[in-house]
Amino acid sequence: MSTEALVPGTLLGFRQFRIDVQGELLPLHVGNRPWRPGTTRAVCVNHPEHRPPVTGCTCGLHAWHHADDALSRDDETVVAAIRAHGRIILGVHGLRAERAEVVAVCLPARWTARRREAVAARLRSARPDLEIFTSARGFRQRFPSEDLAALGVHTRPTAHARLRRAVHLPWVLGVLALYSVMVWPPAMERVLTGGGWVALLGAFVAWQAWLVRQSMDDDA
Repeated sequence: MSTEALVPGTLLGFRQFRIDVQGELLPLHVGNRPWRPGTTRAVCVNHPEHRPPVTGCTCGLHAWHHADDALSRDDETVVAAIRAHGRIILGVHGLRAERAEVVAVCLPARWTARRREAVAARLRSARPDLEIFTSARGFRQRFPSEDLAALGVHTRPTAHARLRRAVHLPWVLGVLALYSVMVWPPAMERVLTGGGWVALLGAFVAWQAWLVRQSMDDDA
Protein backbone atom coordinates (compact mmCIF):
# COMPACT_ATOMS: atom_id res chain seq x y z
CA MET A 1 0.00 0.00 0.00
CA SER A 2 1.70 3.13 -1.13
CA THR A 3 -0.69 5.99 -1.76
CA GLU A 4 -1.71 8.36 1.02
CA ALA A 5 -4.99 10.05 0.16
CA LEU A 6 -7.15 12.75 1.65
CA VAL A 7 -10.65 11.50 0.97
CA PRO A 8 -13.83 13.45 1.67
CA GLY A 9 -16.35 11.38 3.57
CA THR A 10 -15.60 7.69 4.17
CA LEU A 11 -14.30 4.65 2.30
CA LEU A 12 -15.82 1.19 2.51
CA GLY A 13 -13.60 -1.69 3.61
CA PHE A 14 -13.88 -5.27 4.82
CA ARG A 15 -12.10 -7.10 7.62
CA GLN A 16 -12.48 -10.01 10.01
CA PHE A 17 -13.24 -10.11 13.71
CA ARG A 18 -13.60 -12.65 16.48
CA ILE A 19 -16.67 -12.41 18.71
CA ASP A 20 -16.31 -12.92 22.45
CA VAL A 21 -18.98 -14.17 24.85
CA GLN A 22 -20.20 -10.61 25.45
CA GLY A 23 -20.71 -10.06 21.72
CA GLU A 24 -17.80 -7.64 21.33
CA LEU A 25 -15.81 -7.49 18.11
CA LEU A 26 -12.16 -8.39 18.67
CA PRO A 27 -9.43 -7.88 16.05
CA LEU A 28 -7.59 -11.04 15.04
CA HIS A 29 -4.30 -10.01 16.61
CA VAL A 30 -4.18 -11.09 20.24
CA GLY A 31 -4.07 -8.17 22.66
CA ASN A 32 -5.83 -5.65 20.41
CA ARG A 33 -8.68 -3.79 22.06
CA PRO A 34 -12.27 -4.46 20.89
CA TRP A 35 -14.04 -2.23 18.40
CA ARG A 36 -16.95 -0.77 20.32
CA PRO A 37 -19.87 1.35 18.98
CA GLY A 38 -18.70 4.59 17.46
CA THR A 39 -15.29 5.44 16.07
CA THR A 40 -12.20 3.30 16.61
CA ARG A 41 -8.91 5.20 16.30
CA ALA A 42 -5.67 3.53 15.28
CA VAL A 43 -2.71 3.53 17.68
CA CYS A 44 0.85 2.57 16.71
CA VAL A 45 2.22 0.28 19.42
CA ASN A 46 5.75 0.34 17.99
CA HIS A 47 6.05 4.09 17.50
CA PRO A 48 3.77 6.05 19.89
CA GLU A 49 4.72 9.29 18.15
CA HIS A 50 3.09 8.15 14.88
CA ARG A 51 -0.24 9.46 13.73
CA PRO A 52 -1.39 6.26 11.98
CA PRO A 53 -1.25 5.27 9.26
CA VAL A 54 2.37 6.03 8.35
CA THR A 55 4.19 4.95 5.19
CA GLY A 56 6.94 2.51 6.07
CA CYS A 57 5.08 1.23 9.14
CA THR A 58 2.24 -1.25 9.47
CA CYS A 59 0.17 0.94 11.79
CA GLY A 60 -3.40 1.85 10.98
CA LEU A 61 -6.73 0.07 10.80
CA HIS A 62 -6.45 -2.49 8.02
CA ALA A 63 -9.23 -3.50 5.62
CA TRP A 64 -9.64 -5.07 2.20
CA HIS A 65 -11.37 -3.30 -0.68
CA HIS A 66 -13.31 -6.40 -1.74
CA ALA A 67 -15.63 -8.44 0.47
CA ASP A 68 -14.46 -11.70 -1.15
CA ASP A 69 -11.03 -11.26 0.41
CA ALA A 70 -12.54 -11.52 3.87
CA LEU A 71 -15.29 -14.00 2.98
CA SER A 72 -12.84 -16.44 1.35
CA ARG A 73 -10.94 -17.08 4.59
CA ASP A 74 -12.10 -20.41 6.02
CA ASP A 75 -11.93 -19.91 9.76
CA GLU A 76 -14.08 -19.07 12.77
CA THR A 77 -14.22 -15.32 12.22
CA VAL A 78 -17.05 -13.06 11.12
CA VAL A 79 -16.67 -10.57 8.27
CA ALA A 80 -17.40 -6.90 8.86
CA ALA A 81 -18.04 -3.95 6.58
CA ILE A 82 -16.37 -0.82 7.92
CA ARG A 83 -16.39 2.87 7.05
CA ALA A 84 -12.86 4.28 7.17
CA HIS A 85 -12.02 7.98 7.38
CA GLY A 86 -9.33 10.43 8.41
CA ARG A 87 -5.85 9.79 7.02
CA ILE A 88 -5.94 6.78 4.71
CA ILE A 89 -3.23 4.90 2.81
CA LEU A 90 -4.64 3.12 -0.24
CA GLY A 91 -3.29 0.05 -1.97
CA VAL A 92 -4.39 -2.23 -4.77
CA HIS A 93 -5.94 -4.77 -2.40
CA GLY A 94 -6.74 -2.79 0.72
CA LEU A 95 -6.30 0.24 2.91
CA ARG A 96 -4.96 1.43 6.25
CA ALA A 97 -6.98 4.10 8.00
CA GLU A 98 -6.67 6.46 10.93
CA ARG A 99 -10.27 5.94 12.09
CA ALA A 100 -13.15 3.60 11.24
CA GLU A 101 -16.55 2.30 12.35
CA VAL A 102 -18.11 -1.13 11.89
CA VAL A 103 -21.47 -0.89 10.10
CA ALA A 104 -22.38 -4.54 9.43
CA VAL A 105 -21.25 -8.12 9.98
CA CYS A 106 -21.78 -11.32 8.01
CA LEU A 107 -21.88 -14.62 9.88
CA PRO A 108 -20.27 -17.68 8.22
CA ALA A 109 -22.63 -19.86 6.22
CA ARG A 110 -20.77 -22.97 7.42
CA TRP A 111 -21.99 -22.36 10.98
CA THR A 112 -25.08 -24.24 12.08
CA ALA A 113 -28.34 -22.29 12.20
CA ARG A 114 -28.36 -22.66 15.98
CA ARG A 115 -24.90 -21.17 16.30
CA ARG A 116 -25.69 -18.27 13.96
CA GLU A 117 -28.82 -17.48 15.98
CA ALA A 118 -26.88 -17.52 19.26
CA VAL A 119 -24.10 -15.27 17.94
CA ALA A 120 -26.59 -12.93 16.29
CA ALA A 121 -28.43 -12.59 19.61
CA ARG A 122 -25.19 -11.65 21.40
CA LEU A 123 -24.37 -9.14 18.70
CA ARG A 124 -27.80 -7.53 18.80
CA SER A 125 -27.50 -7.16 22.55
CA ALA A 126 -23.98 -5.68 22.49
CA ARG A 127 -24.17 -3.86 19.15
CA PRO A 128 -27.73 -2.85 18.20
CA ASP A 129 -26.21 -0.40 15.70
CA LEU A 130 -25.01 -3.18 13.39
CA GLU A 131 -26.68 -4.82 10.41
CA ILE A 132 -26.32 -8.59 10.71
CA PHE A 133 -26.22 -10.85 7.64
CA THR A 134 -26.32 -14.64 7.43
CA SER A 135 -26.01 -14.68 3.62
CA ALA A 136 -22.74 -13.77 1.88
CA ARG A 137 -24.70 -12.94 -1.29
CA GLY A 138 -26.92 -10.49 0.54
CA PHE A 139 -23.86 -8.99 2.24
CA ARG A 140 -22.10 -8.44 -1.12
CA GLN A 141 -25.21 -6.89 -2.65
CA ARG A 142 -25.64 -4.52 0.27
CA PHE A 143 -21.96 -3.53 0.31
CA PRO A 144 -20.45 -3.63 -3.20
CA SER A 145 -16.79 -2.66 -3.50
CA GLU A 146 -16.16 1.00 -4.17
CA ASP A 147 -14.61 2.26 -7.40
CA LEU A 148 -11.47 4.20 -6.45
CA ALA A 149 -10.27 4.93 -9.98
CA ALA A 150 -10.91 8.65 -9.44
CA LEU A 151 -8.29 8.50 -6.68
CA GLY A 152 -5.79 6.82 -8.98
CA VAL A 153 -6.20 3.37 -7.43
CA HIS A 154 -7.45 0.43 -9.50
CA THR A 155 -8.38 -2.21 -6.95
CA ARG A 156 -8.59 -5.97 -7.36
CA PRO A 157 -9.12 -8.94 -5.03
CA THR A 158 -6.04 -10.63 -3.62
CA ALA A 159 -4.65 -13.83 -5.07
CA HIS A 160 -6.32 -15.79 -2.26
CA ALA A 161 -9.80 -14.79 -3.38
CA ARG A 162 -8.99 -15.18 -7.08
CA LEU A 163 -7.40 -18.61 -6.67
CA ARG A 164 -10.37 -19.97 -4.78
CA ARG A 165 -12.58 -19.34 -7.80
CA ALA A 166 -9.88 -20.61 -10.16
CA VAL A 167 -9.62 -23.91 -8.26
CA HIS A 168 -13.36 -24.53 -8.14
CA LEU A 169 -14.11 -23.91 -11.82
CA PRO A 170 -11.76 -26.57 -13.32
CA TRP A 171 -12.96 -29.06 -10.71
CA VAL A 172 -16.58 -28.53 -11.77
CA LEU A 173 -15.63 -28.79 -15.46
CA GLY A 174 -13.65 -31.96 -14.76
CA VAL A 175 -16.59 -33.59 -12.99
CA LEU A 176 -18.92 -32.68 -15.84
CA ALA A 177 -16.46 -34.07 -18.40
CA LEU A 178 -16.11 -37.33 -16.44
CA TYR A 179 -19.86 -37.86 -16.26
CA SER A 180 -20.27 -37.04 -19.95
CA VAL A 181 -17.73 -39.76 -20.83
CA MET A 182 -19.53 -42.27 -18.61
CA VAL A 183 -22.88 -41.45 -20.17
CA TRP A 184 -21.55 -41.31 -23.72
CA PRO A 185 -18.65 -43.84 -24.12
CA PRO A 186 -17.79 -42.80 -27.73
CA ALA A 187 -16.54 -39.52 -26.26
CA MET A 188 -13.74 -41.37 -24.44
CA GLU A 189 -12.74 -43.17 -27.64
CA ARG A 190 -12.49 -39.86 -29.51
CA VAL A 191 -10.36 -38.32 -26.77
CA LEU A 192 -7.92 -41.25 -26.71
CA THR A 193 -7.61 -41.80 -30.46
CA GLY A 194 -7.68 -38.17 -31.54
CA GLY A 195 -4.86 -36.94 -29.32
CA GLY A 196 -7.33 -35.16 -27.08
CA TRP A 197 -5.50 -36.37 -23.99
CA VAL A 198 -2.49 -34.26 -25.04
CA ALA A 199 -4.68 -31.15 -25.16
CA LEU A 200 -6.19 -32.01 -21.77
CA LEU A 201 -2.74 -32.50 -20.24
CA GLY A 202 -1.54 -29.21 -21.74
CA ALA A 203 -4.56 -27.37 -20.36
CA PHE A 204 -3.95 -28.86 -16.91
CA VAL A 205 -0.30 -27.82 -16.90
CA ALA A 206 -1.20 -24.31 -18.09
CA TRP A 207 -3.79 -24.04 -15.33
CA GLN A 208 -1.24 -25.09 -12.69
CA ALA A 209 1.29 -22.57 -14.02
CA TRP A 210 -1.34 -19.82 -13.88
CA LEU A 211 -2.18 -20.69 -10.27
CA VAL A 212 1.49 -20.46 -9.27
CA ARG A 213 1.91 -17.14 -11.04
CA GLN A 214 -1.20 -15.68 -9.44
CA SER A 215 -0.17 -16.83 -5.97
CA MET A 216 3.07 -14.84 -6.37
CA ASP A 217 1.17 -11.69 -7.36
CA ASP A 218 -0.39 -10.92 -3.99
CA ASP A 219 1.19 -7.55 -3.28
CA ALA A 220 -1.24 -6.40 -0.60
